[in-house]
Amino acid sequence: MMKESLSKSRSRSGSRSRSRSGSRKLSRSRSGSRKSSRSRSGSRSGSRKLSRSRSRSRSKSSVTDEYIEYKFSDTKRKLGVKFKDNYPLVMDIDKDSYAEELDILKDHELTKIGNIIAPDTFKEAIKLFKSERTRMGGNFTLQFRLPIKDPNFNWMNLTDNKRNIMCSSNYISGITKDNINTKLPTSEGDNIGTYDDNYTLNPRIVGFDSIPGEVLLVPTNYPFYKGVGGKGGMCYNKIDSRPTWYGDKITGDIYSGDSKLIMVFKTTRPIVLLNLLDPVNIDWILGKLDLLKSEGRIDNESFDGYKNVLETALLNRTRHLKNIVGLENGKKRAIDSSLFSEYITYCNKKYGPKNLSGVVNRFSATWYDNEIPNILSLVLDGIYCDGYFADGIPSAGSIFPREIMLLNSIANMKIDFNNKLYTCPKKEHGKLKHKKTKHKKTKHKKTKHKKTKHKKN
Repeated sequence: MMKESLSKSRSRSGSRSRSRSGSRKLSRSRSGSRKSSRSRSGSRSGSRKLSRSRSRSRSKSSVTDEYIEYKFSDTKRKLGVKFKDNYPLVMDIDKDSYAEELDILKDHELTKIGNIIAPDTFKEAIKLFKSERTRMGGNFTLQFRLPIKDPNFNWMNLTDNKRNIMCSSNYISGITKDNINTKLPTSEGDNIGTYDDNYTLNPRIVGFDSIPGEVLLVPTNYPFYKGVGGKGGMCYNKIDSRPTWYGDKITGDIYSGDSKLIMVFKTTRPIVLLNLLDPVNIDWILGKLDLLKSEGRIDNESFDGYKNVLETALLNRTRHLKNIVGLENGKKRAIDSSLFSEYITYCNKKYGPKNLSGVVNRFSATWYDNEIPNILSLVLDGIYCDGYFADGIPSAGSIFPREIMLLNSIANMKIDFNNKLYTCPKKEHGKLKHKKTKHKKTKHKKTKHKKTKHKKN
């Protein structure tokens, strides 16, 4: 009784002083009741999440800045890691799998199976995985290398698992428009159509005539190819003055069609090509267009249209990079996929969709591509430059192939009819042997366009 009355008197005397805090406790208790009901209904899922987090922390046996090792104590569960053609990089993780539970990610690179360094081929890796998991039981581990997350890491070699690209180191100086015919070094390669031997390995120079950025210098008698089967167009025996796209043997094969028709060309004099994907050159082109507008040589509508073409085709901000893998000493090295929506650095240049000065992102569409020669014809007027080139680069469609476009091929290119790789039909004296084929007459008249027609691979 004494205890009960004492407690009551204390509650009465302190009721006023504690009224506010009591009201707060009451509101908390009400919200707490709702939380408790939720916790009861979600107790099972919560316990599962707790058990997963505990198993996840236990399974990460060691973590460094570059590597992470996982322990798979449950010998009966399937891992759910997919490699396929992307080995040793993880291509995908099965949903609700052991690997997903342990937070193994797509960009991780398998480096060790058990205590043994991962083999070079996926087939060998499967055999080693089975034997090591049987031998080690609940102590079985896999070690992964973490992907590169630095967007400014300068990659010198990249791949999309089909094609490899590499940086050129062939930079020279001292070549001008006055001495190019006598001082230009000969080509390092023969342009036989591989990524290890192509026209982008010819000498480069930064700054030529009034072009501030990078240009490519291609010597006399250098070969180029053009696929002219299917969508590639058709064989012809006379070069005209229209802007024309050329390529290496690989690009020629792509456009050769089922008939495998390829034309071969040779340069008749040294040619100078502006690097279309050099940010310095892009800024210079935009500046030249602005100058032409201020001088009244192009109107505002033309300026806006040309600017839109360049920004859409060369500085696209909506298309993310895709399927790009780094190469170090010939071996694959993962790039963190989060960078594909930002940018990566290749050959000291930045590529990706990030809206940042100096970041390039090539997007190809026929209308935009066909407008680029019209722009360059204006900008390069009076300048010693024959057209543009572009390296193979990381892009939204994985590796974007190399490009070359000449504004007027009559002055610097000839058809090499006698080249063994020339597969178009021909007669003596370089005349083509046209096949007798029936053509259906079209009912619609061709619409005349003011724009210059272009031939493109």
